[in-house]
Amino acid sequence: MANTAPRIGVVIPHFQNDGTLLRRSLESIFSQTVIAHIDIVIVDDESPVSTKSITQDLSSPDGISIAVIEQKNSGPGIARNTGLAALNSKTDYVAFLDSDDYWSPEHLETAMLAFKLGAQFYFCSRIVEGEDEDLFKKLKFIEKYNLDSIEGYPHLCRMKNNYFRSVIEGYVTTSTIVYDYQMFGDLRFPTEFYRFGEDQFLWLTIGKRSDNVICSDTVGLTYGKGVSIFSEQTFGTDKDFFRIHDEILYRKKVLRNFELDSEMNEAIHRRLKSARDRLSLRLLHKLKRGQLRFLMVAIKCDLGVAPYMLGNAARIIGRGFHVNKN
Repeated sequence: MANTAPRIGVVIPHFQNDGTLLRRSLESIFSQTVIAHIDIVIVDDESPVSTKSITQDLSSPDGISIAVIEQKNSGPGIARNTGLAALNSKTDYVAFLDSDDYWSPEHLETAMLAFKLGAQFYFCSRIVEGEDEDLFKKLKFIEKYNLDSIEGYPHLCRMKNNYFRSVIEGYVTTSTIVYDYQMFGDLRFPTEFYRFGEDQFLWLTIGKRSDNVICSDTVGLTYGKGVSIFSEQTFGTDKDFFRIHDEILYRKKVLRNFELDSEMNEAIHRRLKSARDRLSLRLLHKLKRGQLRFLMVAIKCDLGVAPYMLGNAARIIGRGFHVNKN
């Protein structure tokens, strides 16, 4: 590795109505300042605008390859798994980029610096398109976790016992992540809940096996506003119901699989209770409309929803079926 350029795999799940977004994402990869071999794997998840219609006239720079895989629509987590399985076995590091996001030019170069300093997993800050302040600065991430910079590298910090907390509290954004593929290449995104938390669960799994996580307070990513798994999830829709369903599965699995400190354990339990309450309201909405199949779905997901459903039903009987759409 010391005398050769690293091989970096970049996995992009693609499902968009606007072809210019993927093109912008790819151009941000083409503009990376890092010296490396970059293999881009785009997984077309039955995108309304096909991937090949966008890539067929693109000319990638030397050292960058593009492969396109087409599959039935399965969600971003499963699409990323497809991309991971297609990576070259000699891949050193893997990064993820959503098809409406785009990287700053130095993103991968900063990540490679972190790996030279011993990192096994890297992430950085991001900014939402159109906003003026990035995530870490807005929420005072460095100060909140009391992180010290690495000597000689003021923008890089080693995560210590606070990594799990940073994942659960939402600071670790998928499109900013790069990790050691040779070390974690056997891991995949869980598939039993693909509408919520599958990415966080993988980052927690890696954290359980890793003893060296480095983050950067630099902005490596602009978070785009294209089609996402959260689109069209208004109250009463099937998407809304199943996203909360998957949130419950995710939070229960986190509690089963990871040793969390008491504060984080309590936080997950609070969020689980909130999800049960929200799912019960959606279930009552479905049942009022005769959609009985959702009752079995909810019971199979979590019997803990039942008390919330009974409590909410009792509160709304006699005053009309006007649920709080939270």
